[in-house]
Amino acid sequence: MNTRVDYLNLFHLRPEEYVSITSMTKDECEDGGIDLDIYYNIFTTPVGEVLMASNHMGLVYMGFIDVKKVAVLNDLVQRFPNAHFDRAMDRFQKRALSIFQNEWSEKPDIILRVHGTAFQVNVWNELLRIPPGQCVSYGEIAQRIGAPGASRAVGTAIGANPIALLIPCHRVIRADGSVGNYHWGKEQKLALLKWEKENLGL
Repeated sequence: MNTRVDYLNLFHLRPEEYVSITSMTKDECEDGGIDLDIYYNIFTTPVGEVLMASNHMGLVYMGFIDVKKVAVLNDLVQRFPNAHFDRAMDRFQKRALSIFQNEWSEKPDIILRVHGTAFQVNVWNELLRIPPGQCVSYGEIAQRIGAPGASRAVGTAIGANPIALLIPCHRVIRADGSVGNYHWGKEQKLALLKWEKENLGL
């Protein structure tokens, strides 16, 4: 069956329905990615300007760009200090960018290739289950992954998330209802939550 889904309807889905996380092998991330080829580009989206980067296996980074484009580039390089970088677009970036298309004939299949500990990847996978328009606390994420009392460790894992928006760490807030920190800035986090509320009718 051929169904039409516009991009706003796509954002009503939980990310786990169109995003999958795979872990880098030791060879990919060894010695700061010394043998790793990374392709990156800058894109304008409805939620801000982003830098996306990928290797031959999937998207490895997505970050919101600051005014001077310096911090986000440094962030990417610090994660893979010895990798070889080329400014180019590949199919993994196109898949991620295409979530902002006007309509879909089918849900996208976005592959993320992340470098993180087993605990971090576990937390990031749990974030994929947060529906748009909803916020959960760090403690709730800790409970969901079977590590009650590990709120601080969960917060650290969330802060290390290399993929903005697609791994929706902006939907995690403090237990008292305050927004809390965000790797790409508190203002960006507030803007994302506001965008979801205003554009998704949530």
